[in-house]
Amino acid sequence: MEQRTFTEAEVAQLAAARRQMELDRQIKNGAGWFFWIAALSLINSLMYFFGSETTFVVGLGFTQLIDGLAVAIGQQSTPDMRSIILILGYVLDLALIVGFFLFGLFGRKRIRWVIILGMVLYALDGVLVLVFGAWFSALFHLLALWGLWMALKAINEMETLEAAHPNGMPVIPQSVYNPQAAQEEGKSRFSKLGRGVLIALLLIVVLIAALTVINNF
Repeated sequence: MEQRTFTEAEVAQLAAARRQMELDRQIKNGAGWFFWIAALSLINSLMYFFGSETTFVVGLGFTQLIDGLAVAIGQQSTPDMRSIILILGYVLDLALIVGFFLFGLFGRKRIRWVIILGMVLYALDGVLVLVFGAWFSALFHLLALWGLWMALKAINEMETLEAAHPNGMPVIPQSVYNPQAAQEEGKSRFSKLGRGVLIALLLIVVLIAALTVINNF
């Protein structure tokens, strides 16, 4: 069977399409740091609630600060007020956790300002952990910020690549890669995963709040 010879234009199209795949993967991996931050922050709060002193360094320092303040203030309050304070702390935790989850969700959709906002908030969180002397956690904050920066850089390069093809990105043979099918499959899978994680987060926080109320009566 005679092997097909690609023209110079086709070779350039193949290279552009493959680069698009690489950039798309880089964006998803970089924005994925937001999901890790949200998930590990939730686990940190759960572990703190059950009396563990172990925490994940990638998690948010703000949620740990909220947990500590809620417990400290609650110990000096009446049982009823203690429950309210602890529940308020969990609500604030949830707001931050869901916020970072949404940063990851919309970051993967290549919304640049969302990633920038998330990076600024996580950088401020890094300053907070530095104030408390958590150097190891601060180093992991830098690592996560570097991953997010790479995602932002990939978005810029992707937009430049698409601008060079105003009539649409080149499509290489379906046997090699089908961008539309892959994109639709990825959207469907990620949408189901996103809803599942969000529901799980809500159920866990509700469970913690219920346990808090029960323990204080």
